[in-house]
Amino acid sequence: MTGNNLPVDALGPRTEIGSGGQGTVYAVPRTINRSWPVAYKAYNTATLATLDIGALEAMVGYLDALPYAVGRDLCDRAAWPAAVVEEHSTVTGFLMRRIAGEFKPRMRWPAGYREALGQVQFLLNNDQYLAARELPVHDRFRLEFLRDTAETLELFHGLQIAVGDLSPNNLLFSLSSRPRCFFIDCDAMRVRGRSVMTAVETADWQVPAGEELATDHSDAYKFGLLAIRLFAGDQSARDPDVLSRVAPELAALASRSLSTTPGQRPKPADWLAPLDAAIPAASLSLPGQPPGHVVWTAGAGTGTPPHGYVPVPGYPPVARPPQSPPRLPVATRPPARPGYRRGQVRALVTVALIGLGVWIAGPTLAKLTSTGGAPANPGAPAAVATATAAGTGTATGPADDGATQAAAVQRVLEASRTDRARIGGAVSQVAGCGDVSGGLAAFQQASSGRQIELGAARTLDTGALSGGGAVAATLVEALQHSLAADDAFVRWAQAVRDSGCSDASLNNADRHTADAESHQATDAKQRFISAWAPDAQRYGYPVPTEPDI
Repeated sequence: MTGNNLPVDALGPRTEIGSGGQGTVYAVPRTINRSWPVAYKAYNTATLATLDIGALEAMVGYLDALPYAVGRDLCDRAAWPAAVVEEHSTVTGFLMRRIAGEFKPRMRWPAGYREALGQVQFLLNNDQYLAARELPVHDRFRLEFLRDTAETLELFHGLQIAVGDLSPNNLLFSLSSRPRCFFIDCDAMRVRGRSVMTAVETADWQVPAGEELATDHSDAYKFGLLAIRLFAGDQSARDPDVLSRVAPELAALASRSLSTTPGQRPKPADWLAPLDAAIPAASLSLPGQPPGHVVWTAGAGTGTPPHGYVPVPGYPPVARPPQSPPRLPVATRPPARPGYRRGQVRALVTVALIGLGVWIAGPTLAKLTSTGGAPANPGAPAAVATATAAGTGTATGPADDGATQAAAVQRVLEASRTDRARIGGAVSQVAGCGDVSGGLAAFQQASSGRQIELGAARTLDTGALSGGGAVAATLVEALQHSLAADDAFVRWAQAVRDSGCSDASLNNADRHTADAESHQATDAKQRFISAWAPDAQRYGYPVPTEPDI
């Protein structure tokens, strides 16, 4: 921990605005640079137990060392952590900006019109789906989106940042502003070879087996998948030829991106010139309209949606700022740059996490810090933070007694409860042919959460519990089967969506696999509960039921 962390009490009243497998996001009554609303991501205890706190603090400090123009460019494109938050000298989360309105497009739903978070998964659907949602997505927009995403990845890689889990769940789109892309979940990125949390991959977006995760090469592979699936209107397509209709050179780049030899894949920068060449001649025909028919162009004509596609003249800029990464020791917090107060560039970053870009100016940080007082031990090294028991503020060594081991088990269970609840609703959405894409996204998010929980469960030491090794072994077994079920549900939901909810897809082999894995998970959960119940009661934790895991 560092003396620059903010006490949670200084944030003021919090209003929950979302939750997921890693924790809860709150709106807080603060603004950055007197302009942008702020959000606070509070990790749950299971996630905190797996974090490299020093890496999180290094992400915040990294911005201070960048030239101002480069830091601003980074924060225009990603929700970078801007300030670490702590309670009783224990890190609990970080601040970021809330998502801006341009990344919440207005769509039509069965119950009427409403705004939704602009996750790219909405774009990876066929024209019938896009027309039903009244999303004005045409080939020119697709190319502009790819161009801005490639440029953003070029910036990241120049700064030694790898996205890692590049997927349609943590990438947003804008129909009305440039750049048209925005990355969230930045705390999952790898910065200069260091990660806050264990790398995971979204189902159906994995790199070839055995390849290192979270590298420039893995980003290049997934960018190729993104290009293919954006033009195929399909969330699992892999045929590069779909890009031939707009530019053969793009199809060739996509084909090279899927090479099993990482070094043969094109860099994001290699896509820029071909995309720039293809954009001017790209079609403006909208989904659901006959070929060549344009309802509106450049803000003229009729039928322009309130949040429809808006061309941005003069974009991209003629020149972008240099991207050389700062040369700093990983463990050293950089000094303030001459001419800027510490945190002035960081201000740009706080704008961005679950929301999108809010910047915290120096005076704002100073006010937040002074309100809650200094941390109890500002000189404690970052290594201490990673060994701190979540919620206790007490540094501990390896789990060596029943109470400590039981607390570790409980943290995994608390995280798994959220993902289990998400799955139940998703099954109903898909089986009832309702919001199938929403159900698919829930399955993908649950799968990512299960991977984290399974990793945490595999590190459990339960030798001091009365249930002994059976507690950890049965929990790992239950989570393995649950993860396999989640991944099968992902494939099932994709088939249901792609077939228009046909009877065959609703009862396909993937659905049967998901059900079979769920039954095996239930059996393992029952055995886990039997092994865990005596210790749960002994140490004051509720005995879980099967739906809780």
